[in-house]
Amino acid sequence: MDIEQLKFTHQKLLAHLESCNYNKVYIKEVKIILAALFDAKSPISSYEDYWERIVNSRRYTKFTLDLKKMYLNTVRAFDEYGHLPNGRPCAKLLFSSNYKKLNPGYKLLMDEFRNRANMAEENLSKSAKYTTLALFLLKMQLAGAVMLNEVTDKLVLDFFMTGKRKGSKHTQSHLRLALDKIRDLSPDIPRIISLLPKMKPKKRNYNNLRDFEVEAIKDCLSNPLDNRMTLREKAIVALALYTGMRGCDIANLKSGDIDWENEEIRLIQVKTGYPLVLPLSANVGNALLIYILNERNAEDRSEYVFPSKVQPGKRLSYKSIGTIISGVFDKLGLRPGESHRGIGVFRHNLATRLLGAGTESVIISGILGHTCPQAVEAYVDSDITHLRELGLSIEKYPLPKTYTDE
Repeated sequence: MDIEQLKFTHQKLLAHLESCNYNKVYIKEVKIILAALFDAKSPISSYEDYWERIVNSRRYTKFTLDLKKMYLNTVRAFDEYGHLPNGRPCAKLLFSSNYKKLNPGYKLLMDEFRNRANMAEENLSKSAKYTTLALFLLKMQLAGAVMLNEVTDKLVLDFFMTGKRKGSKHTQSHLRLALDKIRDLSPDIPRIISLLPKMKPKKRNYNNLRDFEVEAIKDCLSNPLDNRMTLREKAIVALALYTGMRGCDIANLKSGDIDWENEEIRLIQVKTGYPLVLPLSANVGNALLIYILNERNAEDRSEYVFPSKVQPGKRLSYKSIGTIISGVFDKLGLRPGESHRGIGVFRHNLATRLLGAGTESVIISGILGHTCPQAVEAYVDSDITHLRELGLSIEKYPLPKTYTDE
């Protein structure tokens, strides 16, 4: 943190935000942070110090705190790395914080892992192994194990049995691979690997759309006089409902991906990098065409079907798709106060209904763009129709009257 330097350079950040048409609220919040940092009457020693004051004020909801953190990271990334906002998080800022807190010995381990993994700095944000190793070493350090020979089986178990990592097979796998990469650097690393607990893969319970919810959504989509949804929202929801596309692929959909003549959508998936071909049904095609002709900004020459309204020429952010879908649930009066209101329920719904209709899993995997056909097995537990057919009758095992009497 260099306040004096920031006083001379912050105008560059503000000018960049204005030239890129960032939201007025966004720019205002950045100015508030800068004013607080420049306030000599209440000096702030670090960005962590500023953030602690915000949290301790207890004035904000979790949603507002997330926004505040985003604005603060905008200033911090510019101050520490000269990073100007471009719609993507600053990788150096996101994945260097834990590394910075490590002692010199643990930093050497991280540096050697990075060298052996041949990772460029801009790719650190994509490495779960790197971030997991940094987090593990930091947790050991905070627990008093400042050297590897001080890491005990209890500390290792505590790492996996508390917080968000509780029982996580993915975390265990990432950490094992990272440690294995540098196992020859210390005799304690093979010992720590042997202490890693065995984790069973978790089964996810997928949440699907209820029948009445599907009907309510379809009724709104098919009725041109129902304006509870905007035309853009109808196009996005139609893609989600009838194709099961991921939110990131909807946001990244380009005009050239739509083959109107052959009635197909051809795209490269953001998550997997693999090509995907989907049929362009009348329901989806009509919703897209009506939106493009009547509501999409004709002056926006972006290649994206759904350009950002805040940053012309750029696509909608992935997060915006989820926000739009959640807003649709509100507009239609569905799931008030409930969770599972994101784009994922549409994808899960399509998979489950295809399973219920007897569609082969390999075909469903192809439609959903899975790289592994076995991925469909996760949806079997949601196929209530066929699960009921496999249910055992309890007629031969009548319950005592005390359980059935009112």
